[in-house]
Amino acid sequence: TGRGDGAPTLGANIYPDGPTGGADGRSDAKRFQDILVEPFGHFGSFAPDFRIYAALGNHDWRTSREAAMGEVRFMETTPPFYMDGIIYRVKPPAGHGEVELFVLDTEVLLAGTTVYEDELAPDGSELPGRIIDERPPWTHPQTERERNMVAWLEQSLRESTARWKIVMGHHPLWSSAGSKFHEARALRGLILPTLCKYADMYLAGHEHTLELHSDSCAKAVPGAALPALPQIVSGAAAKQRPLNTWFMAHQARDNPELTTYYAKGQIWGYVHLTLEGDRAVARVFTTPSDGSGANVLETTQTFARRTGALP
Repeated sequence: TGRGDGAPTLGANIYPDGPTGGADGRSDAKRFQDILVEPFGHFGSFAPDFRIYAALGNHDWRTSREAAMGEVRFMETTPPFYMDGIIYRVKPPAGHGEVELFVLDTEVLLAGTTVYEDELAPDGSELPGRIIDERPPWTHPQTERERNMVAWLEQSLRESTARWKIVMGHHPLWSSAGSKFHEARALRGLILPTLCKYADMYLAGHEHTLELHSDSCAKAVPGAALPALPQIVSGAAAKQRPLNTWFMAHQARDNPELTTYYAKGQIWGYVHLTLEGDRAVARVFTTPSDGSGANVLETTQTFARRTGALP
């Protein structure tokens, strides 16, 4: 889409405690100013159409629905940020109609299903779920749009005329730290068949890591012989967390549909994505922990546009 014409923020925008609606004695207006406007508010200065397209994550929902909706209203009315509710689709102006984003609220989506707390065996392998991971009642789907999020996604992707169809949400389909695998499995069950049939890639945060994966779609849509679905996880902007290499080995062995191209933890960084014709080029950058602000190119991975090859 050209030179830095848009950016996603993939949830947990107000970390770690989220907006509170003043319940903690602090003004959310001040919180938004300090956490969002001060570091990012000038990003649109070089391009009038530049927007930061936002999704909500679990931290944004921590206190109440009212507080979360206050964050949405702020994003809706404060350029360069952009939201249109918690579930929306948008064609960034710089894409000239060729790129469309489909934004999910995966915290609300997962609150409508059963998710277990994660437990690993001593060797790093997954243990079956025993304890339900209870989400706050205000995150449970409450509107028709929220209750039918997956159907909305499928219909929206099917009717889209965009060349590139990119879906984004907070929670990843796959990750490597060994602490979100029950969420990931539940999310794959909910949306992976739709993504495999109609989308070009999925963007997520949540894990405090940088990761590039693809899913062959063989398990999600058996017998269809679909092209692999790329997934980018870019969540390394707050508290640093490590990978779990023992868990990664078990995950790779037990899930042949998963290919991990790159994964790194205990770092800060981001992923820069360029769409060039029928190629998406993902460049992973880290920045040293010494506060220098340097950008270190870690790896470059090229993905083909899927939707041109779909039935």
